[in-house]
Amino acid sequence: MLQPILSLRTNNFSDPKIIKKVTDLWAKALKTLTDHHGSIYGVYHNYDSNYQGDYDLSISITTEQLQDNTITLGHNYREFPIALNQPSSIVEVWQNIWQMEKNGELDRQYDADYEEYRSDGKVSIFISLKS
Repeated sequence: MLQPILSLRTNNFSDPKIIKKVTDLWAKALKTLTDHHGSIYGVYHNYDSNYQGDYDLSISITTEQLQDNTITLGHNYREFPIALNQPSSIVEVWQNIWQMEKNGELDRQYDADYEEYRSDGKVSIFISLKS
């Protein structure tokens, strides 16, 4: 289970301020997590429809305690590792995911997808899939 630290609602295609909003969200969340040594998650959830619709982005950490706003992850995910030597690779991987979906190569569930930023510096995107 994941506990959101901060969240926002946005849209990748219709929000002209998305980059600033997401950057500011991460900056504020990381200031509160200076003593946190585990993975940090960017969780995409509460989708209106598909990748073109509105969604919530929550910066989160793991928790053992169920709370009102706790995010429970699904069980069927595909991992997309990020190349750490390319700063733009996270955006490129998301664009690849969207293209795979358009091409019928990915049957997404749209419940909770997430980026995991591990303490060892590795990053992966996990996409929830229909069974």
